[in-house]
Amino acid sequence: QASSDLCILDFDIPFTMTFVISGTVEVAATVVVMIMVTWQVVLVAVPAVIGVLYIQRYYIASARELVRINGTTKAPVMNYAAESMLGVVTIRAFAATNRFIQTNLQLIDMDATMFFYTNAALEWVLLRVEAMQIVVIVTSSILLVMLPAGSVAP
Repeated sequence: QASSDLCILDFDIPFTMTFVISGTVEVAATVVVMIMVTWQVVLVAVPAVIGVLYIQRYYIASARELVRINGTTKAPVMNYAAESMLGVVTIRAFAATNRFIQTNLQLIDMDATMFFYTNAALEWVLLRVEAMQIVVIVTSSILLVMLPAGSVAP
């Protein structure tokens, strides 16, 4: 348990922070450039940002519960593997190998199911955030096309 916590501290958190910071800077720079060229984009960008924040809040609550449940499905897999290794002689003596293998596979399947649900929730939020981004970009493009000729420098 301690080694997985240290792995998260050493690898996952810095990677996640880099991802968040770079994404934030990219979105902010894109919106600033679009606003400098066509200020009307603010009329769509502000509601889109509010929509993204609402979606994000909804997703975080769901993701937190999924991670909590995933932790409860991971512990039995590890515990069962440890107990099976300690009792391997007894398991073989009573010819119960197949039963233990099937139980282990059921526990792994339950854990993999929760992992799938976590990934599905992530895809759900990504789809909605990308849709909001597309709305802002399409609106900016339409506004650029509708501007009179010569109002925007090449």
